[in-house]
Amino acid sequence: GVPEDDGPRGKRRAQPMSTTMALAAMDREVAAYEAALRAAPPGPPPRPPAGALRGPQASRTIVYVDDLDRCDPATAAGVLQAIDELGSQESVAVVAAVDAQTLRRAIAGRVAEPAAYLSRVFDVPFGLRAFAGDPAVRFMRSLMRQAVPSWPAALATGNGDRTGRTSQVESFEMTPGEALFTSELARFCPTPGAARKLLAVYRLARTAPVAGRNADPAGQQALGILMAILVGAPAQAVQVLGAVVESLAAGEDGATFRKLLEKVAREHTAGCGRATCGSCADWSRVLRAHADLVRAQQVPQDVGAYAAWVDEVARFSFPT
Repeated sequence: GVPEDDGPRGKRRAQPMSTTMALAAMDREVAAYEAALRAAPPGPPPRPPAGALRGPQASRTIVYVDDLDRCDPATAAGVLQAIDELGSQESVAVVAAVDAQTLRRAIAGRVAEPAAYLSRVFDVPFGLRAFAGDPAVRFMRSLMRQAVPSWPAALATGNGDRTGRTSQVESFEMTPGEALFTSELARFCPTPGAARKLLAVYRLARTAPVAGRNADPAGQQALGILMAILVGAPAQAVQVLGAVVESLAAGEDGATFRKLLEKVAREHTAGCGRATCGSCADWSRVLRAHADLVRAQQVPQDVGAYAAWVDEVARFSFPT
């Protein structure tokens, strides 16, 4: 029921084709295959009669492209050209997981109209929901079921012992309370990959013998917050770590970590004003995630609790 016409590449394209219509069409095709399988008799398919000629079997090659936004601009532009050429072949379907803004920057200056070019290359674009807020927490909690295998029930329900450790940390395994708190730190992460990295580096850093820190759970919480900022917004984390050291050296009375975050963020956002600034977006995510964390958890406010972990967190600040 969808009108078709010849596209600019000589293949027949559906016009218009919304995402909902495309998914519904795929659902119908899968249901037809399932119905055919249920109707087929059990056992292997019958052999063709002797002397019968085997006709050409229809087949389709599906090419999946991922992590294109990690490539340099020249490589990304070349892969896009290959996708464009492969898409004109009836026997080839290309599925690409990409970031549209990154691709626009990659092909800027290489094509006349980047947005129009991407619209032509990708027939059915589909955008995932932003990785933020509660969905990010649920994703991190699913990772905790593997990281803390002895506490599956508490992690699944979000209940159980919420206290932290009261002795020197010597194991990679966390208590339920520590794992639940770390799950909330996924709010700082922009992607699922960042959440996985946060869990890995936090489990490494928490076992470090940091001189002068006490055994209170607030120490692990301060470490987790700094590490979450480092993984979720590396450039901003460098400024935050420096500001923590400066605040402690200056002996600023009454300074809290929240006020320090807002002060450092204003140093950039107040003089920027660009709607497309990536740094502003990172600061917004950090401030929003920290505000959500403060409302739901009893997090340390004293800057000194964070200063004890600055050197350890800085060891993980190398670019990846």
